[in-house]
Amino acid sequence: MLDVHANLLMTAGGQLCSGRTECPAQTTSISLVRYHFVDEPASVDGNILSVEYLLGPGAPANVLCNSLSSGAGFPNLPIPMP
Repeated sequence: MLDVHANLLMTAGGQLCSGRTECPAQTTSISLVRYHFVDEPASVDGNILSVEYLLGPGAPANVLCNSLSSGAGFPNLPIPMP
């Protein structure tokens, strides 16, 4: 299970930002958990045997996302424009 709690800011440049110097008041925390079931791997509908935290709970994360519609594209992967 992946759990994300995010408070994001849209910067003047059109980026979503959290946990960085550009947006210090915004925070993002994540948690990644693996559940082990009694009859694993045959069925995941059974009782939970144990829980393994792979990340977290509440591990801090920095976020900076560019808009996919900006036309900037990714290296070697241009975004088609209409």
